[in-house]
Amino acid sequence: MNEKEAILNKPFVDLSDAGLPFRMLSDESRSLHTVFDLMQGSPDEQLLDMIQTQMHYRSVGYYIASNYMVTYDGNIFCDKHILSSYTLNVSEFNKSIINHFLSDDALCEIYIEDEAVILCGFGWNQYGHWLIEILTKIFVIEAFLINLNSIKWILPNNTPQFAIDIIKLIGINESNIIKYDHENEIIKVKRLIIPTNLCRATYAAHPIFKQYAKWLRAKLTSNKFYPEIDGRIFLKREKVLNNRIITNENNVLKTVEDYGYRIISPENLSLDGQIKLFSHAISLCGAYGSALHNSLFSPDGIVVTAIRHKTSDVGLSQSSICAAHSQKMSYLFCNRENEGIYVNLDRLKVALDYAEYEIEKFRRGISFN
Repeated sequence: MNEKEAILNKPFVDLSDAGLPFRMLSDESRSLHTVFDLMQGSPDEQLLDMIQTQMHYRSVGYYIASNYMVTYDGNIFCDKHILSSYTLNVSEFNKSIINHFLSDDALCEIYIEDEAVILCGFGWNQYGHWLIEILTKIFVIEAFLINLNSIKWILPNNTPQFAIDIIKLIGINESNIIKYDHENEIIKVKRLIIPTNLCRATYAAHPIFKQYAKWLRAKLTSNKFYPEIDGRIFLKREKVLNNRIITNENNVLKTVEDYGYRIISPENLSLDGQIKLFSHAISLCGAYGSALHNSLFSPDGIVVTAIRHKTSDVGLSQSSICAAHSQKMSYLFCNRENEGIYVNLDRLKVALDYAEYEIEKFRRGISFN
């Protein structure tokens, strides 16, 4: 049996049952997500039932693990088991990821004597996962008044540049970043700090996510956040998963342009350019995902319209972002067409009309919140 097979043969053990010391930042609580201000498209009953399963979020804080090891995707294991928890966004599904990406050849083991945090996880190469999950680990550590440069931060060697730029802006020195080849190397850490996420992908967040949202803004920009009357933005994704492709996109773009929306592909902008753009938005519309998560950098009270297919989960992580800034959340659930999303234009116009109603209130000087 090679090293990869040995890892895959280990059972998953829930993080809370692994007997590791835990320092709590905030206790288990009702999850943070806004009441939907507008919902269209008749999501099926199963989707609505899923909302009820996301009403609570476990305690947040960090665990301390001695001589644990880290493999692909930041999965953490020891001689006996692999750690799992929705607060790490790790489940049995991760075994298929490890099996696919981890090398079959002998794995090089690197030992780290310093206290360290693994800054990785499912979706480590995607902007949205960094915003709502991975960066929350840094917030948790700093909330305990721990100097961010008194410990090491472990990242995959092919971590996207945007993530490195954000980490530096937050205040972590490059000299305290340890990169490893997570397809061919195993990291063993004498004292591994394991912060819990504040949000799990597509699920609602812990209420302390509101503090994180303010913290992240303060770390990344000194911009003032205020809506501009012409700040209507439709987010067009150039690099998007097949199940989020809008199959009638040309008709959708024509419709939103008629309502005064600018068509923006945020992946073509720098991080600073994205923050400046979103900090003055008054209405955001687009397919659910990373681009829309930029409402983290948008003013309080604006309208956010998420286009999502019916056969997926509701996507309450976007609702949590909106709740953190008292933004109005509008969901437009759509039918599948091939692998993509077909947008009902009449329903889209209802969503845009609702946004215009709120924008008109703002124009007349009525509170936007």
